[in-house]
Amino acid sequence: MMKNTIVLLVVLLMVAQTAFAETKKSSQATVFYLLNSWKAEVDSEPVQTLKEVVFGLSAALQTSERFLFELDGTMANANLDPEVEGAEDLSLSSLNDTRIAATFFSSAGLTSLTAMANLPTGKTKLDEEQYIIASSVADNSRKYLVRRFGQGLDLGAQGMVHPKAGNLAFHLGAGYMLKGKFQARENDTEKYKFGDEISAMAGFGYQKDKIAFMADGSYTMYMKDKVGDAEVFQAGAAMVIRGSVSYTDVVNFTTGVAVLTRGKGKVQDASAGSELVDEAERSGRNEFLWYGGVGYPVMEKLRVNGRLEYQNFSENDYGKDTPLYRPKSNYFGIGGGGSYAFTPNFFASTMVTLYSGKVDISDNYETDLSGLGLIFALTYRVM
Repeated sequence: MMKNTIVLLVVLLMVAQTAFAETKKSSQATVFYLLNSWKAEVDSEPVQTLKEVVFGLSAALQTSERFLFELDGTMANANLDPEVEGAEDLSLSSLNDTRIAATFFSSAGLTSLTAMANLPTGKTKLDEEQYIIASSVADNSRKYLVRRFGQGLDLGAQGMVHPKAGNLAFHLGAGYMLKGKFQARENDTEKYKFGDEISAMAGFGYQKDKIAFMADGSYTMYMKDKVGDAEVFQAGAAMVIRGSVSYTDVVNFTTGVAVLTRGKGKVQDASAGSELVDEAERSGRNEFLWYGGVGYPVMEKLRVNGRLEYQNFSENDYGKDTPLYRPKSNYFGIGGGGSYAFTPNFFASTMVTLYSGKVDISDNYETDLSGLGLIFALTYRVM
């Protein structure tokens, strides 16, 4: 399964504040509905349609200047239509794991410590049909929000420093995530445990008048995955670099890029006994994302938004005639929507995005992708 992927979910649709502007957040709650539907075609003939519908809640409660509590929970339904006459659709519906986090800030706001947990409220012990769907939505080359329906109890901690100098704001930190065990399939006799994660991150932002710039990066190392007590895999390290620039006036503009690179992992090898060995080739793929957006106020309470994005996935290093080969793919998206403020504290946002892309299976074989993304969100913010 994929780890540490770039996920770009714009729940508030260009109404959120710049991330580096304040290290502390105000209290707010957002409920949202999200639809992602992707169709794969070969020679104009559909071969698969995979749709995911998500209902979610994202809340942040700041009880004081020094304490912030966050909660994120979703319920998802995924449906796989094999586009074969007589074949039945496959479906999977359940609550998903719930994320909670508590952050303590120093009195000056220059340091913070976050404790976080992934609560195992999602579905595990999947049957074979459900496992097929769960494996399909785990494909990060299509923009599914929920890629894992249920895992074990994960516990983590992260420390950050937030120095400032004039219009510059910096952050530097490190974190550790202890991964829990879970039974992935109903017939599994042993529980699976993803490797613990060690992360380091750093970044800075600059804001002056109407211009804001942000750049940051993170580096994550993964410990060994286990089935029972047996080591079965170790994901390669992942590095993410992001940057964005925005202009805020009557008309708002923003553009940004994100790059993810993956290193070689470790796999089982019969000749090495129980020890994991380096992959013969790198199985992970690199990713590149560019996005741009514009927002314009039609009237005092109504704003319209537009969005463009392009994402590219490189092929991995295995040959095209091997079972571990993962092909290159790309897609382009164009979207539009708006937001309406019922009051200064309560507003609605929506965005509809159309996607078009390709997966290069081989030199002479391509799969065409077309997608639809829809999000509707209601947000209440305590000013």
